[in-house]
Amino acid sequence: DEDEDDDEDEDEDDSSDDGRPKEIVTLADIGIVNMKRRRDRDARLATVLAGREGREKYGARRPKMNPHASTTNKEKAKKKNFTMLRHKQKFTRSHRSFRDKQIAMRKAMTKNKRGTK
Repeated sequence: DEDEDDDEDEDEDDSSDDGRPKEIVTLADIGIVNMKRRRDRDARLATVLAGREGREKYGARRPKMNPHASTTNKEKAKKKNFTMLRHKQKFTRSHRSFRDKQIAMRKAMTKNKRGTK
């Protein structure tokens, strides 16, 4: 009888209050340690705006020499939808003149030379 009582005591020690063994750990026992709480839109926007204060605007292009001048075809093409220009781009790459290919090759070689020392 004493041996049976000892076995029952061991079984009680191995299980927790809700009848589960102690080896199995639930997420509630661990808690969310590494996750940040999701913030609402206003809080996220406030942190973005706070980060923008005191820094220069980046990505701005040089202003035109004459602000009233019209845009070039290259500038218009940059604003156009890519799928509209894809076919034209394919054609211009394959039908370049020798001079255009020569200039492009020279630019690529000088860029590579600058990149590696």
